[in-house]
Amino acid sequence: MKLSPRTIPCALLLVALACNEASEGDDLPPGAFTSGPEDDGPPPEEGTTTDPGSTESSATSDSGEESGSSGLPAEIHHDEHILPIWMASCIDDSCHDPVDPQAGLDLSTDGVYGRLCTGFHGQTGMPYIDCEGLDPQNSYVFRKIEGTHLSINGASGGPMPPVDSLSDSQVALIEAWITEGALQ
Repeated sequence: MKLSPRTIPCALLLVALACNEASEGDDLPPGAFTSGPEDDGPPPEEGTTTDPGSTESSATSDSGEESGSSGLPAEIHHDEHILPIWMASCIDDSCHDPVDPQAGLDLSTDGVYGRLCTGFHGQTGMPYIDCEGLDPQNSYVFRKIEGTHLSINGASGGPMPPVDSLSDSQVALIEAWITEGALQ
């Protein structure tokens, strides 16, 4: 039997295609087509993912929310995550309650999200929360919490809350809420 010069390359191509169709290479050991297996440490735990090129991993919680190594929820919503902070830290001592809210800002009743996103601090003209530009540094309430508000023309008073300031994780949660969309 005489073979033409094209017979062998065609046969190799058919074998390669047949192998690819049969198993897609899933049954090959790691490193089968590389110089050797990559050793990136132990495989990730079930339910976790790692972004290529990133050292952070994320895990899915029982509620289906994903959190990174920061421990923050994947989606931060005002009513679920931020409102409880206002209720616990800003309503005490009748500071921002509906009866006589300090600076006219009621943080306790229905509509607080709308007031924060559409309201402006009277003396500075800054939005309470920059829900459009998503900039914590252009959010008067965040600047008061952070204690950096006095660098703003027209700002006054001390940081908020005045007693028992928020934890670093609460401040980080509020900042992330703003930068990640200020979702209701």
